[in-house]
Amino acid sequence: MTDAQIIAIAIVFVAAIGSVMFNNMRITDLRNTLDNRLGDMGKRIDDLRNSVNQRIDDKFTLLSQQMTHMEENILRIVGDHETRIQKLEGRK
Repeated sequence: MTDAQIIAIAIVFVAAIGSVMFNNMRITDLRNTLDNRLGDMGKRIDDLRNSVNQRIDDKFTLLSQQMTHMEENILRIVGDHETRIQKLEGRK
């Protein structure tokens, strides 16, 4: 083999190794970018889930308060009816 052939083979080999390293570096950059985006998306989903859970908890609290108020009204009305019935029956 002549010196020119050895140099040509070395250049091709160095170019191939360089391109493999460059592609590997680009793939690593892509992986890092995707990891960051997926991490951000996961955080946004968690924030949304927490927000929805908080709203649901608030609605259940409001519903519980309304039901307690309605129960008190029903008990008051039943008590009034009981008093009226006792008066009508002549009981005191």
